[in-house]
Amino acid sequence: MYFKPDFKYANSMAVFKQWAESQQDEKQRLFVKYLVNWVANCKLIFIALLLVVVFFANEQVKIFAVVAMIVSIAMYFV
Repeated sequence: MYFKPDFKYANSMAVFKQWAESQQDEKQRLFVKYLVNWVANCKLIFIALLLVVVFFANEQVKIFAVVAMIVSIAMYFV
């Protein structure tokens, strides 16, 4: 998302037609770029925390982390 926002595979931004429309207006382009970077940062933080838990946490913390991840992913679908 950071380096290739015009990537057309998977769930990248260029898949959506509004992405192309937002690139025409400078205000919209800057706002959409901010939102895309915000989402990319959230994903990066989520992955980094997961790696720390997997490699450095004890079993009890790992169980709590799995529950927290299930809840946080489920919230996406609510």
